[in-house]
Amino acid sequence: MSLAKSTLVPRPSPLVIQAQIYAKLLNPPKPARPVAKSSISWAPPETKPATRALQSHVKVAPKKALPNFKVHATSVFARQPEKSMALISQPGQGMAWIRPGDTLGHLKVMQIRKDAVVYEFEESIGEVAWTPSVTPAPPRPKRASSAMDTDVPPSPPTSESWPAVPMNPRTNRLAVAQSQSNHAALPRPARGGR
Repeated sequence: MSLAKSTLVPRPSPLVIQAQIYAKLLNPPKPARPVAKSSISWAPPETKPATRALQSHVKVAPKKALPNFKVHATSVFARQPEKSMALISQPGQGMAWIRPGDTLGHLKVMQIRKDAVVYEFEESIGEVAWTPSVTPAPPRPKRASSAMDTDVPPSPPTSESWPAVPMNPRTNRLAVAQSQSNHAALPRPARGGR
């Protein structure tokens, strides 16, 4: 009895992936050397009639699909992966939240992980890693200024805005005494009416 060999490629552990990402942050790849524009020239290749005949019979392998989106954030639900979401941006379309099963042009989103979005194109599988945003956060709006922040003194309370008697008369006996004296100063209607 022979055991069939697994065709699955072992995936590195999440710790190894994070270490590789961190290593790229610490040691970014060196930029390419600049080339003088005068040294770049393009000339169409010469083709012979025999190679033209061969070109018509040769099958060209399809190009590998390149994703045209960036991953800005992910929200992963380990127990319910179908609820996982990723915030992506596409050129000319802005930002959008996607879920597994969504299609982005010719790519189908297969899985959303903590550090990447896994997609499928025809029979090949690829992933787009999460990239930290390099744009600064927008400035916070200024908070509404209060009377304490300005040099203008607050306006005194008016009789319309404050009740004459406080809600609990025990808290301010002076206010109760003043309100009673104000009522005593008001003219009273005459009794009897004769």
